[in-house]
Amino acid sequence: MNFSLHQALESLPLERQPQAKEKTSRLVEYLRSHYNTELRDDSRLAWVYVTSLPDTELDSIGREIWYTKLLYSYTNYADLCRDMLPLVKLSLNRRNMDGNMPTTPLEEQRTWAHIQNYVIPSIQLDCMVHLMERAGLDLKNINATAVVDVETPTTAVATPTTAVATPTAHYCC
Repeated sequence: MNFSLHQALESLPLERQPQAKEKTSRLVEYLRSHYNTELRDDSRLAWVYVTSLPDTELDSIGREIWYTKLLYSYTNYADLCRDMLPLVKLSLNRRNMDGNMPTTPLEEQRTWAHIQNYVIPSIQLDCMVHLMERAGLDLKNINATAVVDVETPTTAVATPTTAVATPTAHYCC
């Protein structure tokens, strides 16, 4: 079953719903005004933000949501996550547990923590490199101030006052 932010918000205890829905509204408005993008209903990162992160994280969460949506829109990020994450999980289980599947929730949690901290950022980086190459950026001669025009990913602009969008947190695909 796919995750739905709307359904998850509705399943919160009644006393927590108003605050979570208010934070969701602020996040939606932030994404629209700063990144000209909409919040996806399958965003687990938005769920983490509205249920457990402080309001001071709005900027970094907004950037991460925009960045992930960029990858979903212009690369095969979703396919890579869908295909690679179960394979990596199986490989980690075999390597770290002599072929046995995790036997406790803690072992399962550790496996997914490794995937979230190392595999997902690697997939994101690989997709961003391909997107930048497709946009015509010469990655061998790029400096830290280059930016990809996300509206038309086949063009690139380098300016001294802007920076490449990078993920700030790694929660889940």
